[in-house]
This record gives sequence, structure tokens and C-alpha cells, in this order.
Amino acid sequence: VILNTIFFPFQHLDALLRHIQDIVEKHTDSEVLENCSKVLEYMCNDAYAISGKCNVAQSTLIDRLVEKFKEAYQDFFTEGDDPDEDDAYALMASLKRIYAFYSCHDVNRWSIWPELFSIVKGGQEGQGIPEEIVCKSMACCSLSVIWYLEALDESNPDKVRMKDLKKKLNHFMQLCHELLYSPHEKIQEEAYITVCDLLIIFSKQLYANNLIMKPLSFEPDRNMQSQLAGFLNDKVFIDDEDDDMDENQKIEELHKRRNFLASFCKLVVYNVIPIRSAADMFKFYMR
Repeated sequence: VILNTIFFPFQHLDALLRHIQDIVEKHTDSEVLENCSKVLEYMCNDAYAISGKCNVAQSTLIDRLVEKFKEAYQDFFTEGDDPDEDDAYALMASLKRIYAFYSCHDVNRWSIWPELFSIVKGGQEGQGIPEEIVCKSMACCSLSVIWYLEALDESNPDKVRMKDLKKKLNHFMQLCHELLYSPHEKIQEEAYITVCDLLIIFSKQLYANNLIMKPLSFEPDRNMQSQLAGFLNDKVFIDDEDDDMDENQKIEELHKRRNFLASFCKLVVYNVIPIRSAADMFKFYMR
């Protein structure tokens, strides 16, 4: 319905943009936020006469979201007292909005990498940050790295930006690798998916025919390969111990395990890791 309003008379555009802004600022449901982000991305397409006005609205909205995120970040980390549930809720709500817009828009222009990375690092250092906040920050960092890559001109990339991206990528991948040992299950799983996805995006095969971009490729060392393979043994190829799960929970759990397995298989298929690293996996082939 919202998409169809793009073709409404131009005078209705302001009302539509205000409506999108109100939805984003009032809701925290991930699906609602991501749909609003997609709609705004569509409306900012240069093919439409309304794109100029929509781009201004997009920038204004992200300005407000980033401002609220930084306020929530300050309240959570710099208050004299320990953060309470309200502080955690405000930070998580802001991260959900930031993530939704990162998925469709380049939020890197607002320079929030230091705050996002510090949250993830805090999860690794055991600072008592709720695992949902660490996971959402990790997901935002992953999208941020991808947007930094997208901003480079592959035929003539800026060397300073390339160097900065390589530094961010190395630090972030090392941190995610360490989080694979986290005692928190959700953080472990988010770190695993993040590492697998970025290994594909920055694999040496993707830049084999582009020597200029080749320095950005990231190759996992044996320790990382072993840890990823070990994750399958710990999280995928295990017996179901919880007989109290209902049928929907069992299906959801199976779907999650298959996603983990698919992420690892892509690394083997694209020769990001050698096939010998998958030796343990083949023992469970029939299963």
C-alpha cells in the first residue's frame, strides 16, 4: 500500500514521509522497521522525480535515529550508576532502528562505527552487556563493513579508505573469532554467522581478477577454520536433549541448524577453506 502511494499526487508526499517517520520512531518491531527502510530506499531511487525530497527526508530521519542511539549509548555506558532495564531497552530499541536502516542505506556517513564496535568488544570483555545488544551491534558492524566496501570504486579505489577498511575488517573478524568462545549461546551463533558471511564477501576468489582490490581479501587461518568446524560439532551435529519442545520449536531449531550447516558448506564450495576442514562433517552426511 505504501509503495503504491509513490504514484499518488505529489502533494501527498510530505504526509507519507511524516507517516514513515512516525512509524519508525514509535515502533521497535524488526519487520516493521525493515519494511519502512525498504520503502524509503525505493522512494529515494533517482529514477523518480520525488527522489530529491525523499533523500532529504531519509537523511533527516537517520540524523534523528543516530542522535537517539548516541544518547542511549551514553546513558548506558557513562552514567554513574549501573545501567538499568530502561537504559538497556532504550539502547536495544535504537540498535534495532539503526540495523533496519543499515540494511538498505549507507549509515556510515554518520560515523557510528566506534560506538558499535565498542559494544561488541564489551561483549567479548565480559562487561555484562545483554547478549541481544551485543548481537545486534555485531550485525550492524557487519553491515557497516559491507557498506565501506560498497563505497569503494573498484577500478580506482581510494588507498586511504582501503587501508581503513582493511583495518576495520581485521579487527572485527578477530573480535568475532574470539566471540566464538563466548559463554553466551546467542553471541556465539551471531559471531559464527558473521564470520562465515564476511569470509565469503571478502574471499580471495572474489578478487582474483581484480588485483587492485585483492589486498582486501581475508583468509581464515587454521585456528579459525578449526573453530568453525568445531562449531558444527557443538551446535549442529548433536542429539536433541529437550523432549519438552513442541513441534514448532523443533522445526525452528532444525531450520537454525541447517542455516549453520549451509554457511559452513558455502565456505567449502567456494574454496574459502580446504575440503579437509569438512572431514568431520561428512561423517554425519546421512543424518
